[in-house]
Amino acid sequence: MVSSRSAASIAPAAAVAVGVGGVLALVLVLAVGLGWFDGSSSPADPEAAAPMTATDAATVDPGDLDDAVTPDEAVAPDDAVALDEAGSDASSRADPASTAPATPSTATPTIVPSPDGEPVAVRLEVVATHPHDPTAYTQGLEVVDGLLLESTGLRGASTLRLVEPTSGEVLRSVPLADELFGEGATVVGDEVWQLTWTSGVAFLRGLDDLLPRGQAAYEGEGWGLCAEADRLVMSNGSSTLTFRDPATFEAIGSVEVRERDEPVAKLNELECVDGLVWANVFQTTRLLGIEPDSGRVVATADLAELVPAGFEGDGTNVANGVAHDPATGHFWLTGKRWPVTYEVALVPDS
Repeated sequence: MVSSRSAASIAPAAAVAVGVGGVLALVLVLAVGLGWFDGSSSPADPEAAAPMTATDAATVDPGDLDDAVTPDEAVAPDDAVALDEAGSDASSRADPASTAPATPSTATPTIVPSPDGEPVAVRLEVVATHPHDPTAYTQGLEVVDGLLLESTGLRGASTLRLVEPTSGEVLRSVPLADELFGEGATVVGDEVWQLTWTSGVAFLRGLDDLLPRGQAAYEGEGWGLCAEADRLVMSNGSSTLTFRDPATFEAIGSVEVRERDEPVAKLNELECVDGLVWANVFQTTRLLGIEPDSGRVVATADLAELVPAGFEGDGTNVANGVAHDPATGHFWLTGKRWPVTYEVALVPDS
């Protein structure tokens, strides 16, 4: 029990304490309001509220980052910049011809024939450029299982080969007899038909080893060849396309190719794509889209911009080689002895 005297002596002290406490409380309120400290850390720690520096970030434990991006996710393969062995940016020193611009649409072009019979103009969008064997006298080109099947010509130098597309490396090559001049080739199932120029013989080869399994005779010259679902389409250097049975190579029909009602001669390398036949025209830079049943030219493209320096006006080492990649919708285009293969998108002008 506190005596009355003691209570009397305590009261002034309590009043002073309350007064001092009020002042301290007021100071605390003012300090927080003025941002002298945020109440969550000590004002004596100057780094507590400082932003993280680059050095600090480098020392963060990766396990503390719940949303960290893994190395595989950080840069997709298609977006990665290649580094050479020293770790420097190889693209900064690359030949401009081997660089790849931004990738355009990957859709295979849809050609809507003009009702007035005028061919649709198609422009080229270069997706990338890749090395090509400058000794290859290209006669046929086709994409198969992610590789390029290439048939080359000239007597004593004709081959059928499988090529890695982006590096241009020849993975397998089988020569023809020296007296034969290789021409176009196309895949049918697990086999390949390959033409010869003036020998009147087509070779049936295995796709796995490229070795002959049989042969068939035909009349006239052999130039280009491609495969539709139920027939082969063959050119012979004229304006005529011949349809052939894919099993026996027997002729089952033909059509004359006409542009604005005029026959188009020198049809060369062929590529069958979604109901159209795309054809190089020998000794020109023209690429034609042809309706095979009617023979009507419904689309045209000019490859002049792709001709390598020094090949302009060359009547021998001309544009020849058209391959369509169904995985991307892109076309692979090259020429006889060209050092480069172009990966392009064909875009119809609107």
